[in-house]
Amino acid sequence: MKGPASVSELSDPFDLARPSFLKHLRVLEEAELVTSVKSGRVRTVSLAPDALGWVEAWVREHRRALEGRLDRLETFLGQEQ
Repeated sequence: MKGPASVSELSDPFDLARPSFLKHLRVLEEAELVTSVKSGRVRTVSLAPDALGWVEAWVREHRRALEGRLDRLETFLGQEQ
């Protein structure tokens, strides 16, 4: 799914009661990761612009250390075989 979607469209694939799903959406809204607009009885949810920019910045900042750790893990796992 790409672009804005209704709460129903988003929740249908999940085995979750609608109130529980709405709680999760509220958490995402409070974290400013998504925005929602209500028009009549339909609430439409969108990914907030640049919502994951902080994740990109963190990964960029920590990439070298993470890659080094993954390389060491790969070496270790190769020795275990």
